[in-house]
Amino acid sequence: MEPRQVYIKRILIILGLAITAVISIAIAWLFNDNLTGRPNGFTRKWIGHNAIPLQSMANEDDIIAGSGLSSTQIYFQSRVPGLIIYTDLNLRRKQYITLNIEADSKITSRFRMHVDSPQVYIYAGNVPTIFSGNLNTPHVVHKHLFPERHYTRGVNISQNTFVIREYSKNYTYQEFMKVDPSHRLSVYAKGISPPGENADLSSDGLLHYDKDSGTLIYVHFYNNSVIGIDTNLHLIYKATTIDTVRTHKINMIDIQSGNTIRRTNAGPKRFINRTSYVNEGILYVNSMLKADNENNIVFASNAVFDTYNVKDGSYRGSFYLPMSKKKVPMDFCVSGQLLVAVFKDQIITYHIPF
Repeated sequence: MEPRQVYIKRILIILGLAITAVISIAIAWLFNDNLTGRPNGFTRKWIGHNAIPLQSMANEDDIIAGSGLSSTQIYFQSRVPGLIIYTDLNLRRKQYITLNIEADSKITSRFRMHVDSPQVYIYAGNVPTIFSGNLNTPHVVHKHLFPERHYTRGVNISQNTFVIREYSKNYTYQEFMKVDPSHRLSVYAKGISPPGENADLSSDGLLHYDKDSGTLIYVHFYNNSVIGIDTNLHLIYKATTIDTVRTHKINMIDIQSGNTIRRTNAGPKRFINRTSYVNEGILYVNSMLKADNENNIVFASNAVFDTYNVKDGSYRGSFYLPMSKKKVPMDFCVSGQLLVAVFKDQIITYHIPF
């Protein structure tokens, strides 16, 4: 055999071995969790079956969140304040309601819509204000110019009473406050939100209200903290999700726009609990962390939902939800055994194992 042919043959053998090694490592990574790095230090228990897809529709209206469910309708939020998009439970007969709101840049910069049919609430934290209206009379909208400072989260605990997470006077931390705009009454929580130095962005999360138990739940995005509060803003319990992430370091910077200075996080955000929802005494959390007893392929193909009891924060179990194009849902809402997931490209309903 010619020297040149021998050289080429050796090169091909080396390339073949290298390719085989790469494929072997990839397969091992997918099927052997111990090769993915340090374990996350927790395991999951599985309840029932995976969530089963039922119906779907294209997300043609730039829907970003579910706003609520009734016995016959699903309500959605788009990026347009006051625009309510709704369908039946089979995602058919899509219709629109427009509330009488003159939206400006402050409103659109931060708002969240909640439909507790027939009541509608829009929390515009950067104004700050709370809008309230009725699906049957969308031309009548009440604008509550209260609270006085910007806030990041809000829920209604009755038709005229709200709980918000408001900035302190010097904007160094956030605190829970109960407000009754019609009577100009407010009550601050004590001992729940200690003062910090980063505007409490490291403890950012979602605030929920469970009607069944009369409990407020606050779930952190970047660590495993869960707080249960009663409607008088007394602490019921401090619990944790099943993962072991207790802290999250952020890098605060000030951004000036005209005469306004806004504090924000310049570092990467590592979601632990990406989004959450409360229904009928159960807290649902879409976790972004893989447990030590999960397979890489399965975890990469599904969104994992951990469930907890609202009354005490105890863990119930977990289930998988098949993803859309390997993307986790941006938002979701639950009623009974129906879960509605909002993806960037489509909306999917699922039957969940309860």
